[in-house]
This record gives sequence, structure tokens and C-alpha cells, in this order.
Amino acid sequence: MTGLSLTTISRTLDGKTLPLSSQLSTWATVLNLDHRRVLVESGLIPEQRGPESQRRGPAPATLSPDEAMTAWRITDPIIRRTLNGSIVHAIALQAEIDAAAGSRALREDTHNGTWRARR
Repeated sequence: MTGLSLTTISRTLDGKTLPLSSQLSTWATVLNLDHRRVLVESGLIPEQRGPESQRRGPAPATLSPDEAMTAWRITDPIIRRTLNGSIVHAIALQAEIDAAAGSRALREDTHNGTWRARR
């Protein structure tokens, strides 16, 4: 009926996982919530407050996961732990992908047995 598995619903309601952004519309419909408000609260779209909201200072170059969660007003400890774990995992996966891409950027020069940058 909702398009969400019972496991997904249970784990989300128990605070063990967060809904995927692609599921937010479904959650909003099922819970009879305003779709736009759900997207604003999730941080997927900006809140339209007026011209003054456009006058922000420059964002810092990097934020720690804790700083980002605080900026997003995520205060629940279970949600913070879940999100932090996802962020740490994503950073590790990206590092692996970057390392693999870096090693593929080199190729063996078959003429003299050395490695050189791929062109």
C-alpha cells in the first residue's frame, strides 16, 4: 500500500535508520504531512523566508559531521549516531574510490616496464 517494506517502516519508526530522500514523499502522504515542510525539514530544499534569508555569509570550507548535524538542528542522539555512522562510512567509501581511481590513472609502460600517468 505504501511502497515501503515492513522492515523499512519498522526500522525508521524505531530510530534505527532514516528514510531515504526518495521515500520522503511517501512518508508525508502516509502521515498526512505537508510535503514541502517535510522536504524543508529534511534539508533537501531551502525554506523560503524572504530576501533576508539570501544574505548569508560564506559557508565554511568544511564542516565536521557534528557541526553539520548541529547546523541542521538534528538533536536526537539516536539520529545523530545513525547519521554520523553514515557520514563516516561514506567518507571511507569515497577514499577507497579515490584511491582506486588514482591507481587506474597510472598504467604500465609496456616498452620499458615503468609506470607513467595515463593520457
